[in-house]
Amino acid sequence: MTVAAFFQCYKSPYATVESVRHFRKAYPDSTVYLLSDNGYDYSELAKEYNCIYEHSTIVHGGYPTFTRPEDILLFLWRLRRALESMKEEWVMLLEDDVKVFAALDESKFLNMMNGTKIGNIFPEGGWMKEIRKKNPSIQDNPLYSGWGGTILNVPFFRKALATDFYTPIHDLWVNKNERLYVTDLTLSFVCFLNGGSAGPLAEHREVGDYNPNAKVVNFDKSWCSMPLEGDDMRLVKM
Repeated sequence: MTVAAFFQCYKSPYATVESVRHFRKAYPDSTVYLLSDNGYDYSELAKEYNCIYEHSTIVHGGYPTFTRPEDILLFLWRLRRALESMKEEWVMLLEDDVKVFAALDESKFLNMMNGTKIGNIFPEGGWMKEIRKKNPSIQDNPLYSGWGGTILNVPFFRKALATDFYTPIHDLWVNKNERLYVTDLTLSFVCFLNGGSAGPLAEHREVGDYNPNAKVVNFDKSWCSMPLEGDDMRLVKM
């Protein structure tokens, strides 16, 4: 077993290069699926670090937030396509504000989504009602996951994303005006709808939190405004 990466990137060249570079140091042989959301051309970066590269000419529409139900469908289709290319059992959601410092202890991956935060409880409403309709055993609102650095189970999500998850999403959004605007809640909805679970990841932390055991840090924006310099400039066409 080892951990792959799915990275939907845009126009943060320095942060994108460093995020891929750090992941590669921790996981030199894993699948990395790098997808430019009609942003800069990262094809040279992909060659340098042996990534599968896709450059979409369709802008996602506000990733990691959604403005239309069609945006949800596009993101989940992209993720499903990426998962089909992966031989690994697990995949990390890599982003330009995620720093990976070392390989994670896979024996601690105990759920289909690994990386919940204390207090982030899936909201009550139509989405939770749909989950309970499909899985009556889920009564309490679970903690959700899905932000940068989250670890997903590849076989589970391949199967989950092959189901009809879009009908309830479209119905709740369009007909009932209940909307999931962000990727973490949407991925958690798909997970819970298909009987999956989410739980903590001991070696993951948010920037500003204290965790001496952390090997992955999320929401670190220190790279995002830095310019590419020197030899790294050849890796991105802007």
